[in-house]
Amino acid sequence: MRKKSKSTVHTCLNADQDQSKNVNAPSNIAHTSSTANNISSVMLHSEVITEPHNPNTNASCSNSYSDEDLVNLFLHGRSAATKSAYASDIGQFLQFAKGVLDTVNHRCLPLVNHRVIQEYASSFSLTKLKPATIYRKLSAIKSLFGFLHQIGLLPFDVGKVLRLPSFPKSLSLKYLTPEEVLSMIGMEKNPRNKTLLMVLYTTGCRISEVLSLNGESLLQRVQGGQISVFGKGAKERTVLIPLKVWNRLLILTKNCSQNAPIFRSRTGKRLERSMAWRIVRSAAQRAGIAKNVSPHYYRHAHATHALFNGVKINVLKDSLGHSNIATTSIYLASMPSECSSTFINI
Repeated sequence: MRKKSKSTVHTCLNADQDQSKNVNAPSNIAHTSSTANNISSVMLHSEVITEPHNPNTNASCSNSYSDEDLVNLFLHGRSAATKSAYASDIGQFLQFAKGVLDTVNHRCLPLVNHRVIQEYASSFSLTKLKPATIYRKLSAIKSLFGFLHQIGLLPFDVGKVLRLPSFPKSLSLKYLTPEEVLSMIGMEKNPRNKTLLMVLYTTGCRISEVLSLNGESLLQRVQGGQISVFGKGAKERTVLIPLKVWNRLLILTKNCSQNAPIFRSRTGKRLERSMAWRIVRSAAQRAGIAKNVSPHYYRHAHATHALFNGVKINVLKDSLGHSNIATTSIYLASMPSECSSTFINI
């Protein structure tokens, strides 16, 4: 195989522009005095056209960036939870890719080709991972290469060959009845844990949003109060807190500074996600609920129960922090209040 000369990112990005100039050259080019030069140029750019089939097609670009640099660019500005999940998934892929490419190079990403991507996707058939987990892992890789190509650090998006698996996304499988939720809350004796469950249910906030709350996030109102929540994409929204839950929050934050976390561990540090998960699962087991309940079940419960009680869908959209009302509408489809089957006599 012909050894490629070093190239800059600028060269990679402008290859198509140079090619188009040669393709549109006049048909009488052979009659000019620079025939040899033009033919040589056309031959050079014909190689660029076939470049995507070169197994090391991205290798000439991003020479000044390590894998860590490229991944950090991709993760910049994302929430802590998203960074953690994506970093883990990408790290797993890099370990696999280095094994396939037989390299320990800290610049592995530019060497990845279509074969590596497809072999990585096929490797999940040998695992017992859930389809949703496989989807997330492959989606992270596809997004990474798409991003690096979009900003010009890789000339070709090798992730395009990746087809994400389909899987059922029924929210009804993660449904808790109002009785189940209230039973979990009522049987919790720890004041901090009970307040955490109440805030999750009444606000519908994500667990990462609740755990990131500080004393300064609270604002008193005539009846109850409100919290300022920073959701995905660092978007801020305001969520109202009922008086009963608000009073419990005031007890937790008594004698605490404005910068102190509301939900703290025994050592006074911010409560970790893993501990919050254990609190929710223990509450479910205590209430005799066999489902593998996670904090996100409370978000689903909030949405479905609020819809049953007549909340307008645009209000629910804003409360949950959805950017698109189509996302909120999934809750309507998963737990419909009306169906044609109810009009059939049998």
